[in-house]
Amino acid sequence: MSVQKEHNTIVKSLKPYSDFMRKTFFKENLGAFKDFLEPKMIKSLESFDLSAKPPSPGMKAFKEIMVQPSILQGDMRDYQLMGLNFVAKMHHLGTPCILGDEMGLGKTYQTISLICYLKENLKQSGPSLIVCPLSVLSSWEAEFKVRRSEERRLERSAAYHLPPQLTAFCSSPSQKWAPSLKTIQFHENEFGRKQIVETLKEGFSSFDAVITTYEMLKVKGEIGRGRRAGAKRQQHIAHHYN
Repeated sequence: MSVQKEHNTIVKSLKPYSDFMRKTFFKENLGAFKDFLEPKMIKSLESFDLSAKPPSPGMKAFKEIMVQPSILQGDMRDYQLMGLNFVAKMHHLGTPCILGDEMGLGKTYQTISLICYLKENLKQSGPSLIVCPLSVLSSWEAEFKVRRSEERRLERSAAYHLPPQLTAFCSSPSQKWAPSLKTIQFHENEFGRKQIVETLKEGFSSFDAVITTYEMLKVKGEIGRGRRAGAKRQQHIAHHYN
């Protein structure tokens, strides 16, 4: 079984448990969410039995993160560690979430810390998906890695055995906030996208983040191939809001 299929099999087996945990979270906090939910959802949650036993297989209970992941560079501020705990707990509950901090308080840094947490604490291999506006695509990559362009081009060519015209989309593991993470940029023409997909298929577990744009999400079938396609994809998305 391929790494991708093995991963998807595990994710699918955990879906009933994640659905149960998500409903439990919303039921316990229904008062706060009631004004934002549709009537049929409120009715469904009101009838949900909190005393029911979670489905099996399940996940270990979430433990508060007291220390930042060791593979994350820099020192997290207290509120950033709180942010990491929030998004990590929501991940455990199978619930999408947004960091609502004001500009300049480190949302990007906290997002990268979540990817580090998934890799180091939960031992999850394979890339998470980062979606951002085209205008900040290069900035996102720079948060992971800062190098002179010619150095990067040569490293990419050697690492992935790609022709020169296609060496602009892979980054080597020497990065700004997470030196051990390997990223790949997914924003190319049709031929370039096919090459990237093949690269992901061949080295799926060696990549930690795929950085792409909203425009690429509109290209039917491209993002789903060679990565975490299948059930519960939202749990593996680190989504940046500009």
